[in-house]
Amino acid sequence: MSCRVILAFSSEKNIENFADVLDRHGITVNCRCRTGQDVIAAIQETGSGVAICGPDFPDMAAEDLPLWVDEPSAFLILGTEQEISDCGAANIFTMSMPVKGGELSGAVMTLIQLVDRKARLLSRAILKDDELTITKAQNVLMKKTRITEDQAMEYIRRKSMETSAKMAEVAAVILKTLG
Repeated sequence: MSCRVILAFSSEKNIENFADVLDRHGITVNCRCRTGQDVIAAIQETGSGVAICGPDFPDMAAEDLPLWVDEPSAFLILGTEQEISDCGAANIFTMSMPVKGGELSGAVMTLIQLVDRKARLLSRAILKDDELTITKAQNVLMKKTRITEDQAMEYIRRKSMETSAKMAEVAAVILKTLG
């Protein structure tokens, strides 16, 4: 699954120009934004994103965007040397203008790969945490109710289906209740 590519500039003309450049290099722009809040919402909606943007929006500075986004993301800020000289927060990358289409598309492709890799690693870590929670709940059920491992797993599965909750959520409740 590839992350969302977002173009975000205060000027509609800049959005159109950069969208054309990226399209010519095979990169699809999924969302076009004019404010920082729109960028944040677009990334949160899909769970990850690469935003190509100018240094400032009407509602915030682009370098503040990572402070508001927990999802795997990267921000490529385009501007003059003076405009981008102070941008140095985590997940922020800069390119000075003017920029060549090939350089821009290469940078965006690299950031897409970086964000996709972060998202994969994060999902694996969450899965490992869920597996650990389920295993702990199984052990608690086996110890407290004197049932087998298979019976404990079946109990967690059944409660998960009955409540339309994830197995890890059911396991967490079991740990909280019995553990």
